[in-house]
Amino acid sequence: MPNATDGNPATAWTTQRYNDQFGGAYRPGTGLLIDLGSAHRVDSVDVQFLGDTKVELKAAPTGTTAPPSADEPGFRSFGASIAAASGGTVTLKPDSPVTTRYLLLWLTNVPANDDGGGFRGKVAEVQVNG
Repeated sequence: MPNATDGNPATAWTTQRYNDQFGGAYRPGTGLLIDLGSAHRVDSVDVQFLGDTKVELKAAPTGTTAPPSADEPGFRSFGASIAAASGGTVTLKPDSPVTTRYLLLWLTNVPANDDGGGFRGKVAEVQVNG
């Protein structure tokens, strides 16, 4: 995740390349886990993507002290989205602030890969606001 929080929007955290867009029988999305180090109040999250991307914000339940596993059951443990947006630069703002240690940026639609083959998400910068 360093490239998503390094203050340089020219660098990015990238997903693997996918042959098909998310949805259907393939998979519902892919995610970037954000560990805040300890529980913090989260009012909003600003995200800059390289390319038009559809994203949901999820928060681990209050009191979660260990990172969720990096598999489908781990991602499901976050529950429902608390905010969603689409675009190149988005602000994800829950209806009310949450307090959590772990956030999940769940990408549900990513742009075509630069080389024309498949699809790839690129998160250039993430800023958590509390």
